[in-house]
Amino acid sequence: MISQTKITADEVIHSESPLVSSQFSWNKAYGYLACDHCLFPLESAQDNIRRLTFDPSIILPYPEADPTKEVHEKIVQCDECGVKYCSLACQEEAKTNYHDLMCPHQTAGQSLDGINEIWK
Repeated sequence: MISQTKITADEVIHSESPLVSSQFSWNKAYGYLACDHCLFPLESAQDNIRRLTFDPSIILPYPEADPTKEVHEKIVQCDECGVKYCSLACQEEAKTNYHDLMCPHQTAGQSLDGINEIWK
């Protein structure tokens, strides 16, 4: 791809919504919090490092640089399974496109969760 205009280092040049999305099974199994649709992190870097090291005393510098701090007030979840989303828009798009098929609280045998457990 060749640009006809100058692109700055922090400029987004392309963005699209996922058709179907799911975080890596091991991340989910170990408690990593991310939007189930766009995969935006729902835990701060400090929370992430504390969880991974089992050390709640770790304090990272520059908390004001945390990109997740603004999303915490917008977090919503599926009423059936508790899957979290960074916004109502992500939840609605997931529900419209695929979440009903993947929700573990569907009728027995209809959820894709069992396949995921076998894969792990």
